[in-house]
Amino acid sequence: MEPTLAAVAAENREVFTVVKVDVDTARQNSQRILAYKQSGVIPEYSVLKDGNVVAHFTGSKSKADFLQEILGSINAQIN
Repeated sequence: MEPTLAAVAAENREVFTVVKVDVDTARQNSQRILAYKQSGVIPEYSVLKDGNVVAHFTGSKSKADFLQEILGSINAQIN
């Protein structure tokens, strides 16, 4: 997923910011994400808006599906 994540981040940097958190080494900084949901599935993604988790999804996805998950969750918060 690393190449997909990098591509989506680069192509959409004007719309959203992608931040990668290593929960093993940055546990203190990731408590809000971890408190929201711990599925145990890797990879695991959380979408935050204004500091709050607005969506959560897991597993490998195609680039199009990954982008749709992110944009869908952001747009749901706007509408």
